[in-house]
Amino acid sequence: MRTVFAMCALLSTACQSGGPRANTLTIQDVTKDTTIRLTKAQGNLSSSVSLRAVGTLDDSATVTLRNPRQPEKIYWQTWLLPSGRLDSLKQRFDYYDHDVDLIYSHERVSRGQLRITITY
Repeated sequence: MRTVFAMCALLSTACQSGGPRANTLTIQDVTKDTTIRLTKAQGNLSSSVSLRAVGTLDDSATVTLRNPRQPEKIYWQTWLLPSGRLDSLKQRFDYYDHDVDLIYSHERVSRGQLRITITY
């Protein structure tokens, strides 16, 4: 029985190591725009970006995914974050490149808190 458990644990670890990892971004000041560049881990073959937002905002904001090599706005993918309490709001985007700019735009937000979990 121990051997089966150990084999399952090793297989689980091996399967998880090459896949997408979840990272949490805390927006320190929700009243300011924030841009970060995300890069896929080597060996990650995932064709999507998953986002989950938790927190509160007093007005709506947006999160935009922008490919650094395609600056034209028609290629951007935008996610609207509504005002009020965000309790595990989720969105998934198809995305095939190895890096992406995640842009938080505060619009008219004047207070709140926000954590975004990114699986890429």
